[in-house]
Amino acid sequence: MLVTAAMDALAHRLADHTERPVTSDPTRVSATPCVLVEPPSIEPTTATLCGALLYRYSVLVIGLPGARAELAPLADLVEEITGALDDLGIGWTLAEPVAYVPLQDPAAAEPCQAYRITVEELDR
Repeated sequence: MLVTAAMDALAHRLADHTERPVTSDPTRVSATPCVLVEPPSIEPTTATLCGALLYRYSVLVIGLPGARAELAPLADLVEEITGALDDLGIGWTLAEPVAYVPLQDPAAAEPCQAYRITVEELDR
């Protein structure tokens, strides 16, 4: 599977489970909260006879910059996305808080609050 097609497919599947914007294009991160599917790392696996590849994505759930009061909408979206991953049968292993600076505003006074969710999926 092509990397861009895999990213787009995951973004579309997640978009079906939320009202918030979901994209695999970092230049389209403008409205927040939103979700960004980043390019995956790819590793071969010998777990199956067919020589599947393991795609390991970072899915960024991006909130607003600023105070702790902005954490509630972000937490709600993280819960929505991890629930969608569970419903879709897509494995996720970690959701960790990170800072995110949108490409459109690298000089922003504060980075956006975000969570990076590590997602693993086999491509056969």
